[in-house]
Amino acid sequence: MTQIGGPAAINGFLYQILHHLDWLASVTLRGKLNDQEVEDAFLVLEPLGGGDAQAKGCDFYLVEQYKTRQVGTWSLSDIVAVLCDLWKSVPTSLPKSAKYRFVTDGRAGKLDTFKSFLADLRLVDGPDMLDNSIKRQFSNSLTLTNREFFEYINKKTESKISQLNTDVFEGAFHLLSRFEMEFCVSGNALAIKVEKVLRCYAPDLGDERRAREQLVGVVLEELSTGETWLDYDGINRIFQHVGLSIERLHRLARLPKTMRALTHERLVRLKYKFDRDVRDVLEWPEDKPVLLISGESGVGKTWQLGHLLEVSGREGKIVNLVLNAVDREDMLAQASRDLWQRGLGETSDKTLPAVSLFLRELDPDNSSSSVSLPSSRDLFV
Repeated sequence: MTQIGGPAAINGFLYQILHHLDWLASVTLRGKLNDQEVEDAFLVLEPLGGGDAQAKGCDFYLVEQYKTRQVGTWSLSDIVAVLCDLWKSVPTSLPKSAKYRFVTDGRAGKLDTFKSFLADLRLVDGPDMLDNSIKRQFSNSLTLTNREFFEYINKKTESKISQLNTDVFEGAFHLLSRFEMEFCVSGNALAIKVEKVLRCYAPDLGDERRAREQLVGVVLEELSTGETWLDYDGINRIFQHVGLSIERLHRLARLPKTMRALTHERLVRLKYKFDRDVRDVLEWPEDKPVLLISGESGVGKTWQLGHLLEVSGREGKIVNLVLNAVDREDMLAQASRDLWQRGLGETSDKTLPAVSLFLRELDPDNSSSSVSLPSSRDLFV
């Protein structure tokens, strides 16, 4: 049976909060919810109209109900009770894009026949098309055809669906044909999932747990007044409150362009002109982390470097040119500030290895294609 009161009640509420955080992170940081692109979405937490959370957007409507259960399994009667609550969230418009989902850390009981019923329901256009000849055992005391079981469910929840300004059977069919269940979704796994998303936005790698814990407190405060509506700006405010850099990945996407512009500006100061450079680009093997350009004064080392930087930048690689560094440490520090502060808009200080690690965490698929060229003019004399 479901635990109630004391620590169990607290655990259930925290489980619900973790799901809220997952939604908040998905919409704000990923721009997706339920693996679907979400535009102009807003979330309703602790809605008065059924479910524990609702997400609404253009051609998008998702309602979820969360329950925690440490002992026992979820029976058919338990699921019917869940449907009674979810029924309150069904809009009068019966949107085709709607989904109604029950999520729990508990285990499913004997629900195979019910799951088969839901699958059959999704294959027909209305309740009149449900099979009414083959009897199925839905529980120890319930042996019905699919059509009879639909009518049974409808009667159990009729008081809820009567609130709809629509045909009762049509509303019931809408909900059941879009109803989903997820079992064994543990709070610990959910916390890890949330932290994985937050990792790229925290001030430092490893701060994601602290950020999640702080977010729990912020969301609890938001919910203290009951039903809470959050649009994109409202969700941003919550994340910024705990120091998460919401724009970081947007700036990362623009980083090659940003660094190319900065590098071009510095090459202009060196009087380099790409449109007058006809030489072939230098070959820089991927397995060689350092490329040294050397030669006598006047042989064109600066232009050779400029050509390599311009071509790499136009290929979408991350390039950087450091001028007038007094020593190696100053060169590395300037390169780090260029990438971290000027490129990504951050205000903290990081070493170049730390910035490199962050970039690999933020964009592991493209980290190998990045080119960073911290250099001093004196090194190429």
